[in-house]
Amino acid sequence: MALAGDFFATSTPISDSRPKTSEEQEKAFMDAYNMLFGTTVPQETVLKVLSAVAQEADEVKLFLLQNPEVKSAHAKFEELVSKNTKTFQSAIPNYLQLAQANMDHFGDDAKFCYEVGHRVAIKTAAEAAKATTYMQKKAILTAAYSIEAFALHFYTDLFASGHMRVPRYFLNPVRRSSLGL
Repeated sequence: MALAGDFFATSTPISDSRPKTSEEQEKAFMDAYNMLFGTTVPQETVLKVLSAVAQEADEVKLFLLQNPEVKSAHAKFEELVSKNTKTFQSAIPNYLQLAQANMDHFGDDAKFCYEVGHRVAIKTAAEAAKATTYMQKKAILTAAYSIEAFALHFYTDLFASGHMRVPRYFLNPVRRSSLGL
């Protein structure tokens, strides 16, 4: 769930599909979901990103033990993110690119993304009733749980202190210019 949208997403925010049909919204969500769980990105890349995130966390913890100044820790984190971002740049939109266009984790956009993803998960789970074997039902329900977990990332961001009141859409110069601001 932690990688949803932050490391694996399309370069177009899911929330940009808001004025479109339900089907287009669900496709936008599934395009982002498939960056992590589909065939778009090789599984070994996902595992490398997980390893890099764990390494970053370990290195920052160690750095903080040796240098308790928060300012120094931020610089170290930025250095690590920059190094790891270059590593994965060719395989997926990188963390910094996604962060620049990241509307989906803030306020009403996060709620919208969760609602779309939850809707897809419910539809997927309902498909299990049509399956004829236990293994088919299990596979479909597992997919539904996975889709729900991806959607829950956006929901949990609603309660992250740095995400609550940030008018992210209006702070992005490209988005502001599209609104004539």
